[in-house]
Amino acid sequence: MKRHGCKFPCMKTTRPIAITSVMVKILDRTLLEKIRPIILGSTSKCNAGFKPEMSCELQLLRIHRAIEKNMKRNLPSYIIAQDVKSGYNNVVIEDLLKKFGEASNEYYNKLFQEEGAAEGNHSQEQEGLNHLLRYIVQTPRLRIWNESPDIRINKGVLQGSISSPYLFLFVADDLTKAVEKCGSDQEDPPLVSTWADDITVVANSRVDACRVIRTQLKVSQQINLPLSAKKAQLLIIYPKNYKGEKRKVGKYLERIRILKHVKILGLIFQ
Repeated sequence: MKRHGCKFPCMKTTRPIAITSVMVKILDRTLLEKIRPIILGSTSKCNAGFKPEMSCELQLLRIHRAIEKNMKRNLPSYIIAQDVKSGYNNVVIEDLLKKFGEASNEYYNKLFQEEGAAEGNHSQEQEGLNHLLRYIVQTPRLRIWNESPDIRINKGVLQGSISSPYLFLFVADDLTKAVEKCGSDQEDPPLVSTWADDITVVANSRVDACRVIRTQLKVSQQINLPLSAKKAQLLIIYPKNYKGEKRKVGKYLERIRILKHVKILGLIFQ
């Protein structure tokens, strides 16, 4: 499918779509039912995409409460909004399969201890699940001709596949967990809200804001999910009577601009 705003058709201007047969759709649905408890159980609580009882309204309420809390404590709020660039297309399949294998091992070991079931049964189920996942993510859904050879997909989960949102959430969770730990005060960490490929962080100090941005840049490169420079934004909200670092805002903005990554939306004093 042609990407929005692209004039010339080529590989970079198109988006892969899962055109699947009925049987593959059934397998994909079966895969989703099996991987959902594993993925939701191993991802961060701040990673809210596609999780039950974690709506967009709830995330907005969490952000509003964090800003309100900072206002009552006479602290500024540094709101950093990031977006993963072409998230689905950049997922490395082997990294996904390796990470899922580790998570499924932990899940089935815990299940074995709780239920006391036969270990062999869980091992067979886990092995079958790993094979099914590899088939779904690596085998193309539509062949060019009937006798064409199998082509293994090495990068990118297919859009249109019902399991792809969860697989992307699973891979991007490393970014969420890294940002959660980059606060200077462990008792007052930055608020992190991740929804699919959108990451919003609310910090209450210049130091934490810089740490968040640097951590996001570093980890996103490590997991091969680069952030979109065009959509990265920073908004600073100061309490009306705040006098702490207004004079240092200029120097702080210079530091941020050196990163050439974040667009300054502006300052709000209220």
